[in-house]
Amino acid sequence: MALTRITTASISSNSISADKMQNAAIQARHFQTGTITLDLMDPAANSAASETRLNANIDVVQSNVAINQTAVNTVQGNVVAAEANVVLVRSNVDSLGTFANASLDTKANVSATLFLARANDLATFTHITANLDIVQDNVANIIDGTTPFTGAITMNDDLTVQGNLTVAGTFANLAVTDSYTDDRMIMLANAFTGSPSLDVGLLFNRGNQGNAAFFYDESVNSFKLADTKDPNSNTSLSPVSLSNLALGKLSYDGTDLSTAIVDNRSGAISSVFATNLTASRALSSDGSGKIAAATTTLVELNHLSGVGSAVQTQINTKDTIANVASANTALHANDFVTFTRLNANVNVVSANAVGAETRLNANLDIVQDNVAALSGGAILLTPFTNVNTSTSTSNVFFLGKPIGTPANVLFVAIDGVLQVKDVPGTSNNDYVVTVANNTIALTDASIPAGLTITTQIVF
Repeated sequence: MALTRITTASISSNSISADKMQNAAIQARHFQTGTITLDLMDPAANSAASETRLNANIDVVQSNVAINQTAVNTVQGNVVAAEANVVLVRSNVDSLGTFANASLDTKANVSATLFLARANDLATFTHITANLDIVQDNVANIIDGTTPFTGAITMNDDLTVQGNLTVAGTFANLAVTDSYTDDRMIMLANAFTGSPSLDVGLLFNRGNQGNAAFFYDESVNSFKLADTKDPNSNTSLSPVSLSNLALGKLSYDGTDLSTAIVDNRSGAISSVFATNLTASRALSSDGSGKIAAATTTLVELNHLSGVGSAVQTQINTKDTIANVASANTALHANDFVTFTRLNANVNVVSANAVGAETRLNANLDIVQDNVAALSGGAILLTPFTNVNTSTSTSNVFFLGKPIGTPANVLFVAIDGVLQVKDVPGTSNNDYVVTVANNTIALTDASIPAGLTITTQIVF
């Protein structure tokens, strides 16, 4: 049979909702004065459903905000839809209140539950509206592109930025275990301009030990690997000590560095690698093509200093007058003068030799005569040598003993050079003997001082 009256026995929990109560047919058939009171309804049922849908829309809005600029329009649409849902929720709440006041028993039947429900709905609506305002502000900032977000934001999930990311703060603290970059070139101090004065590089934290650094030291214009006590706030590093560098393999011009070093000292230099040569010697190559010390000394080598052409060629052309150019006339003249003097000296030496030979013969004759005289009972004559030193004021020198006859003067020498007296066939006399005062007088009127005049006589 048809249900004509709804009683408390036939209404179960959550069986009546606002959308059913708004149905006119249901109201005409089933609602009668005093048959339904708010204590038989679940006042939070419709609010919970609306809040669930609203939260779902807010989640969509937040997801859209986290992606890119293209999705902003979708976010705005979702925000509008969310606002519409809120308006609908409030409308439903107002309708429910109006209906309760007008259609239910009387105002006296509106229990405290309705006021509590409306109070809860109003609080929920207030919170939702505040959150939507924040969402709308953030969406407006995204669209604007210049207005910054306000307040600290904590992202508890992954964040993907499709566009560029610019951090304009003082520092960025990346508290991550692993970091990756597709950049092939990492630029440090990218915003710096002008003449460099500060160091640039990487600083490594070593806990309770000093820091380590790989940096370009502007004070010496070179890269350094060093241990340092400088903190990361310093822009000029002061190394405590330079660090060691351990490498597996180095290359030089495409060749392993150790091989290149061995090759570069395995040739001519291998004989002197880490070994000193004989001091002050010219360098030469030995029979194996290795660097060696020559027998020629450095002093001998310096004798060639200033030589402008081949020495043998100069020797070969030295006496060839025809090959002497006009520029060498003075040189040849000097050579000719030297040659002339040499000939003169040779002539003097020859003359001295002739004179010495003559005197030797004379002395031999005297000796022979003396021997003959001694054999005949004559008296033996004794040789006597006297030495004088010239004073430049006189050319007369004493013989030191009476001679009796000029023939008893055996020889006269100046600094060991024999002087000529009565050379046969010549008029050359280097000295004259004076028997009266036992002296000799050199034919040169002026004799330099300090010469040794040696005479020898027999008496």
